[in-house]
Amino acid sequence: FSTHGSHLDSSSSSSSVSFHALGILYFPSLGGYESSREMLYWTCKNGRPCPIILWDASLSSASNDTHSSVKLTWGTYQQLLKQKCWQNGRVPKPESGCTEIHHHEWSKMALFDFLLQIYNRLDTNCCGFRPRKEDACVQNGLRPKCDDQGSAALAHIIQRKHDPRHLVFIDNKGFFDRSEDNLNFKLLEGIK
Repeated sequence: FSTHGSHLDSSSSSSSVSFHALGILYFPSLGGYESSREMLYWTCKNGRPCPIILWDASLSSASNDTHSSVKLTWGTYQQLLKQKCWQNGRVPKPESGCTEIHHHEWSKMALFDFLLQIYNRLDTNCCGFRPRKEDACVQNGLRPKCDDQGSAALAHIIQRKHDPRHLVFIDNKGFFDRSEDNLNFKLLEGIK
């Protein structure tokens, strides 16, 4: 945690909760910190702390537009979930369209994103909830693109070069201020 004056800074508490949830779900995070105390902070905007981003050379190359090592759309992702790629050690058929990523990795990611209401990985257009004007999808004019959700690109899907069957979380800022009637259940769509 990082404090700003006498109150808790929500951006750093969000990062701390994300870090601990990653550990509970046995999901590797970027940097591999042993504890949240090891995270370094740098003063960025308005004197508020923000995490320093360290790049890990073991991560697969990511595209500039989606920051992903695997290019997927929402529609393709839903098809992968139906295929249950690599579940129970079954090798998928070549025509299945499966990536190297195990089915259970998608489930862990969706659960993590839902618990922390992280929308910028699976719901980049904010189609599953009512966004605020400060949300990235509104700022970038993506909200009107909800009519064609199947073609919406997923973002921040990263693998390690030596272990492409597992995902690595990046950009894990949670949003804890969503009301109960505005939770993004779209993040869980297709998970069984």
